[in-house]
Amino acid sequence: IYIMDKGCATHAGWRGADLSDWLTDPLCSVGVQHRHLPPRALDSNVQSDCQCCDRCGGDSVSGVAACAVGDSEERVVIIGAGMTGVASAYWLVQHGFEGHIMVLEQRPGLCYGATGRNGGHMWPTVEATVEDIEDPTIRPDLQQIMDFMKSNFQMVSELIEREHIDCDFTVNGALYCVTSSAEEKEELDYMECMQKYGLDFGFSWWDKARCADELKSTKYMGGVYQTMAAKLWPAKLVHWLANDAVTKGNVSLYFNTEVKQIVPRTTSDDVACISTGKYIVEVEAEGKQVQLACNTVIHGTNAWAWRLFPKGYFLTDEVITPTRGQVALTSPIPASIAPNFSTDDYVAYMIQRNFDGRILLGASGRWCQQHGDPINTTDDSVINKTISAHLHDWIKKKFDKLPGNNGDGQPIVVEKEWTGILGYSKDGRPLIGPLPPLPNENADVSTTTTTKYRHGQYIAAGYTGDGMSMAFAAAKALAEMICGKLHPDQFIACFHPARFDDRQHVPHSL
Repeated sequence: IYIMDKGCATHAGWRGADLSDWLTDPLCSVGVQHRHLPPRALDSNVQSDCQCCDRCGGDSVSGVAACAVGDSEERVVIIGAGMTGVASAYWLVQHGFEGHIMVLEQRPGLCYGATGRNGGHMWPTVEATVEDIEDPTIRPDLQQIMDFMKSNFQMVSELIEREHIDCDFTVNGALYCVTSSAEEKEELDYMECMQKYGLDFGFSWWDKARCADELKSTKYMGGVYQTMAAKLWPAKLVHWLANDAVTKGNVSLYFNTEVKQIVPRTTSDDVACISTGKYIVEVEAEGKQVQLACNTVIHGTNAWAWRLFPKGYFLTDEVITPTRGQVALTSPIPASIAPNFSTDDYVAYMIQRNFDGRILLGASGRWCQQHGDPINTTDDSVINKTISAHLHDWIKKKFDKLPGNNGDGQPIVVEKEWTGILGYSKDGRPLIGPLPPLPNENADVSTTTTTKYRHGQYIAAGYTGDGMSMAFAAAKALAEMICGKLHPDQFIACFHPARFDDRQHVPHSL
């Protein structure tokens, strides 16, 4: 197990508890074939194999095993070291949590999952029909979702500005383009209806000429532009958050550490620890088993979350479906494409990187499934050749005014490709908050509703492609619940995980 905490500062490999040592050459190669590192993490200039940390102790599992000893009343175990998991640790420290925070990651480092593999766009969107927006029973939920996304955007923006975080965060807006008159009418109706009720991310309509100028493409009739959208390197932001949490709080990160199951502890449990934790977290590291006792668990693995629950529990792969998306990276392009871009019902997107002009092309998980990708897959090592061909063709045929496509300069080529796994929820909304109890398990009961909560078990997952627009705020909400500063009843009802639990009714309109 690679361990990162304040104690690592005494090891030769850990220099001043500074994660900047993880940053590598901006032009380093990309691909899982290179030292088994995640494509996007490498492409984000971030090495995720924890070379900056020495192994702690003589035994390979001694670090996490040592944490199985002692009082666990104030221990929080966080599963997953992407944006959700690391941001949860960050916010717990910010809210004054003084207990031990353990972040467990089954892969070799930070951001090996979707956080390190996505294209890097923070594009808040509220998916709804005009009929939904006009419906007075649904509109309040849409307003809450929009406010939540706005708060996430503002908090991330303010943190990056205040702390001078180098993660290439750029507020550049986003443009959704259409190719037919029917699409144009639909999007204009949506934009005008949203604005009518104050549901506005800074919308305006760009005509064909404006789209051609900004996108270097004459293939689109127009589109909805919104000012509240940005691009960034999520992995760099997560590394800063991890460094801050480790430096200021009692936080440890454990890599190559897989959580096998979480079970309620009983008095008959034979656990190699002397503690009073409510749950036993069974961990496997390098073939060895360790049992941790704790009172609080945060599930921050998004598409993988359902795997840790028994059959018969509400949280299955139908509630959060693992869905593979695919990304391609072009050669450098001298022309500037101002906004983030998407089309075809958000199944394809494009972002231009700041430092080298390369364009990231992404195909959404749903589109990938429509073109032969298997459902419920968590294999992010496979490239779908059909989707590759689509992305290659898209950049060449749709962006006819780009240098390289219009006869000027070198032809545009796709240099690298990779995939990542997203978690799509059953209703398109994330699951954020305490989990419902297991069957026949004692539970906390809401003070204002009949909703039952599984004390000490929290989740933020199922972002359905909106992870960067929600995860930071979701982690803050979980930390506030754990620290007693936010009751679940006060949180957004249509995000409650219990809405999928057939044994109880959570009042919400969506």
